[in-house]
Amino acid sequence: MRALTNGFALCATIALAGCFSPTEPDCSFRCLPAKQCPMDYACNLTDGYCHKTGSPPTETCPFGNATTADAGPDLVGTGGGDMPGADMVMSMSMEMGMPDMSMPDLVVPPPQPDATDTTLDLTGVTPPDQTDTSDMVAAPDLVVAPPDMTAPPADMTAPPADMTAPPADMTDCPAKLTIMNFASWCSVSVNGATSVTDSTQVVCVHDGTIPVTATAASSSFILGNWYGTSGDTGSGDPGTVAGGTSSTTVVVSGAKGCVSICCPFANGTGCTPGNACPP
Repeated sequence: MRALTNGFALCATIALAGCFSPTEPDCSFRCLPAKQCPMDYACNLTDGYCHKTGSPPTETCPFGNATTADAGPDLVGTGGGDMPGADMVMSMSMEMGMPDMSMPDLVVPPPQPDATDTTLDLTGVTPPDQTDTSDMVAAPDLVVAPPDMTAPPADMTAPPADMTAPPADMTDCPAKLTIMNFASWCSVSVNGATSVTDSTQVVCVHDGTIPVTATAASSSFILGNWYGTSGDTGSGDPGTVAGGTSSTTVVVSGAKGCVSICCPFANGTGCTPGNACPP
């Protein structure tokens, strides 16, 4: 028996050498009131248990309900079942330099004024004298003259100049050139005028040679043949193509003339060969 006692004392002296080696589960005991835990453990404020350093942060203690005060054994104390060797582990942890985790004294702030009392203390405050007008400057009198209504506005005395006669191209037109643009797939200009995509346009011109140009109305179409132009010998006139524009001429005589053009789809379909002008 004496030998057993001496052996236990020796084991206590060299406990770190292997005589006493307590288990270190990831989570098995509650934190002390001051949120203290043994070395290599940290108090989890969510469930109140000591979690081993390095264990998954979302791991919960392996009890029926680890977040309640009745789940799991206490680190120190009685009731609920103490973990074997917990007192010695805690004592060893304290001796090995566990930091002081005690809570500091709470400082009570001084009382604040009642924010609900919005009454202003005007004792001793003298309001300004509202009867003294000596330093007031009188505003000048504003005189607004009425407008002169004796004569109507100048732009009402005569109708606009462009209303006195019909447009010149509606009265004396030496010749009229008709452009037939199939399905408006081309954009056509006559005699240098602005290009339009009208399916039919009638332009006032003089007898003689009139330049005409055409471009595809959009990227869905390509240039096609002219019919009735100076270069058309019966099978169509491709015109002179440069920069995506087809140029040619038409000879107008006898007060009227007509040419037609069709810009087919990108694959070359959609147009019917031949002159669309009436015979």
